[in-house]
Amino acid sequence: MAIPIRFRTPDFRWFRTSLFLAQGGSVVVPIIHAVILYGLNVCYNIIAFKWMLSTILIYFVGAIIYGARVPEKLSPGSFDIWGSSHQIFHVFVVLACICNYY
Repeated sequence: MAIPIRFRTPDFRWFRTSLFLAQGGSVVVPIIHAVILYGLNVCYNIIAFKWMLSTILIYFVGAIIYGARVPEKLSPGSFDIWGSSHQIFHVFVVLACICNYY
């Protein structure tokens, strides 16, 4: 979504964030389907349900931090090089990937 120039503007930040959340949230349907088919106990113990839920939660928190521009908004100019919401977002993506690995 960042290829067209108009979507790179700050006006579309929440639109880009919602697309990321929709992509990450698309895993909810297969999870619900697995719970219906196999039951919550099997999903939790065998299919690594807790890691899937952890991944979803981490993606969600990272996307909200990115969309809200939390550090930059609280202290403008202090996070121009280190600690910007975009960098924090990428840290959360890496953490979610680690959860997917396990």
